[in-house]
Amino acid sequence: MSNAMDPRVTSLWKAAIIAATVVVLCITLLAGLWPFAFHVRNGATWLGNANGLAFARFATARGTSPFESRDLCPSPDNPFALELWFEPDSASGYGTILAIGNATYPENFSIRQSLGDIEVGHVLKSPRAGERARRVFLDDVLAAHKKALLTLTTETGKTQYYVDGRRIPRSKDLAIQCGDLKGTLILGTSTVSNDVWSGTILGIAAYNRALTADEVKRHFAAWNAPNTDGLELSLQPAALYPFVERTGSMIRDAQSNAPTIEIPKNYTILRKRFLQPFWEEFSWDRAYAIDLAVNVIGFVPLGICATMLLARVLGVSRPAALSILLCFGTSLLIEVTQAYMPLRYSGTTDLITNTCGGAIGAGIYQIAFRGLVGKRQSANPGAIRLPS
Repeated sequence: MSNAMDPRVTSLWKAAIIAATVVVLCITLLAGLWPFAFHVRNGATWLGNANGLAFARFATARGTSPFESRDLCPSPDNPFALELWFEPDSASGYGTILAIGNATYPENFSIRQSLGDIEVGHVLKSPRAGERARRVFLDDVLAAHKKALLTLTTETGKTQYYVDGRRIPRSKDLAIQCGDLKGTLILGTSTVSNDVWSGTILGIAAYNRALTADEVKRHFAAWNAPNTDGLELSLQPAALYPFVERTGSMIRDAQSNAPTIEIPKNYTILRKRFLQPFWEEFSWDRAYAIDLAVNVIGFVPLGICATMLLARVLGVSRPAALSILLCFGTSLLIEVTQAYMPLRYSGTTDLITNTCGGAIGAGIYQIAFRGLVGKRQSANPGAIRLPS
């Protein structure tokens, strides 16, 4: 019996290996880049029969220019207050409602919904500790389809938080200053990533002074009144967006001091992260752990097929090492492409996990192939050994 394999059988095996590798590579790219959306239509729409802008699916609005008005913020440490009048679609949702960022601090300030909580975030700048992100949670203050007025008022570096005119005591202070409002205003998503929120924004007001507890209560009554025509006189803000336009692509400040807010045609991220460092992506939550596992397992088939192709078809001397490099290159291609897709994330964590998955796949092939060759050698000592 001949030890040599029939050339036709060898050609079929090689063709099958090539086809399998191409299919697995295409599936990997498809899974990494789906839904191939480089342009996503903006889902922000006017209510039509009432004041307010609804945010659904992928929706956003942004300032046409950064807040730089002296009327709004005469000095960086000037007292100020901010009011956000909004209505969430769900009490189990997540997403950024309002954010302000600039080139130096892209995630400078944000207000998010986290289930029934309001999360206020800020990048704290300290000469000793440098920059670090801090967050304050206002627990269980949101309900589905129920309007809420969030008021932040800051004086001498201390911030007080109110929801619907009621003070929410918090021991942690974010040390927000008036100068932190200097940046581009973003509504409905984050300044750096796809963090969409679902609900309606009904009004925004900013003040170049702190508000007293009595003023906060009176303002809540004014926002909640059936007729808000006299809102400007009642609040006397430095900037006021009452969302009264009901049509068009512009939201204007009633005081004409602050930048106009634009509703763009497409959903975009202002300063989308490019290959975000893995230590910034790290999280202790379950979703993050599941994502790590999925990204490792997802590249195991490519590692197996690529190693088989390099060893059995191309006959390279170090197929496993080259296969791991191919998996890294495929992952890098996906992450770089995702940086230009508003619905996807571009980070280095996936580079690491995908490459590890490819290495595991290469190792599985090497172990399985050696075991198979060992069995054949035992059964037929004169068999020709193929490259591994």
